[in-house]
Amino acid sequence: MTASQVGSESTRSVRAKYLIGGDGAKSFIRRTLGIRYQGDGGAVRDFFGGKMFALYLRCPQFYEVVPFAPAWMNVAFNPERRAFMAAVDGKGEFAFHTQLKEGESEDDISDAQALKMFQTVVGYPVEGEILSRGTWTAGFALVAEKFQAGRIFLGGDAVHLFTPAGGLGYNTAVDDAVNLGWKLASVVKGNAPSFLLDTYELERRPVAVRNTGFARAFAESIGNYVPKPDIEADSDLGSDLRREAGAYLEAHGRSEFNIPGVTFGARYDHSPIILAEGEGRAPDLPEVYVPNAAPGGRAPHIWLNSQTSLFDRFGFEWTLLRLRPSSSPGTEFVTAARMAGMDLTVVDIKEDQLRAIYREPLVLIRPDQVIAWRGDGDGDAVQIIETVLGHIPAKR
Repeated sequence: MTASQVGSESTRSVRAKYLIGGDGAKSFIRRTLGIRYQGDGGAVRDFFGGKMFALYLRCPQFYEVVPFAPAWMNVAFNPERRAFMAAVDGKGEFAFHTQLKEGESEDDISDAQALKMFQTVVGYPVEGEILSRGTWTAGFALVAEKFQAGRIFLGGDAVHLFTPAGGLGYNTAVDDAVNLGWKLASVVKGNAPSFLLDTYELERRPVAVRNTGFARAFAESIGNYVPKPDIEADSDLGSDLRREAGAYLEAHGRSEFNIPGVTFGARYDHSPIILAEGEGRAPDLPEVYVPNAAPGGRAPHIWLNSQTSLFDRFGFEWTLLRLRPSSSPGTEFVTAARMAGMDLTVVDIKEDQLRAIYREPLVLIRPDQVIAWRGDGDGDAVQIIETVLGHIPAKR
C-alpha cells in the first residue's frame, strides 16, 4: 500500500501480509473495497434519531445549582430541549448532547447561542466555557455486509455503527480486536491455517447484528417517549406527569445500563472452530446473564479467594482447565498442543463450585476467554486441537 501525506508530495510505501481497517464510520478502506452497511440507516425519533449537537464544555457551577447528587450521566426531559450529558472529570467538564430541531443548523449557532441551549437544559443561567463543538447523527443500527476481503479485515465502527445507547459500540469494537488479534497472531506464527481468519467474520458479524439490535431498542425506549405538554406546569397535573415520566425514565435507565446479558452473553455456537454441544440455550436477554460453560460462550468466572480471580490463573493464550476428579490427566492435550505450536497453560484447581459450573473436568479455553471444548477425556486431543485452530472444521 502507498500512503500520501496530506498537503505534501511525499509518499510512504508499506508492504504487509495483512491490513486491518479500524478507520471509523466513514471507513476509507471499507468504501474502497465496495463493502456496504446493512440495517437501519437513520431512524427519526423525538430524540436519539437525527442530527445531534455536541458541546465539550467546562461548567463547575453546574454542581452548585443542580439540586441532585453528582452523577456520571444527566438527562434533561422537557418539550423545549431534550439532552443528555456525561461528566468527564467529575469536577466541571462535560460532554453535552442535544438534538437539533427542524430548522436549526450548526453553522447558524453561535457559541453564545450554544451556551444558551445548555442553560435551557440546566434551567439556570450558569456560566460556562465551550471547549469544542460538533455534530453527529443518531438513529443508526448498521452492520457491514462483510468484515473481510481477502487479507484485509475491518473492525469497530468501520463495520458496525450504533446509536450510542448502552455504550455498546466501544464494547463491541474491543471484542472485535480481541477476536481477530489472537487468530491473526496464530496464523502469522504459523500455528494455524489462513482459514482461522475466516472465522472472524463468522463469529463477530452475528454478534454485531445482535448488539446493534439491543442498542436500537434502548434508543427507541428513550427517544420515542415524548414529554407531555404540561410536564413542567406548577400544578397537581404537572406533578403527576413528572412522577410518571420519572418512573419511566428510571426504569429505562436500569434497562439501558444494567445489561450483563449483552456484555457477557454473546455466543459463537455455530462457529466451525467451536466443538459445540447443541444443548438448549437460555433466552438472550440484555438484563440477564446466567453463567454457562457450554463451548461457544465466555468462560464463567468465580473468585478463588478474596484476592484471586479464576481469570488471573488463565494463560496469556490458551488454557487447559483441569478440575479433579477426572478419568484422564489431560496429558494428551499438552502433547498435542506442543506439536501444534500452541502456547497452552495448564491450570489445576480442585473447587466444588467450579466443577458444578463447568460440569466437565477438562475445559479448553481460547485466548479471548471463550470456551472451545469441554469433556472428560483427552483421547481425541489431536483432533480437538486441530479443530480449534482451524485445521479441520467442527462436525455438526
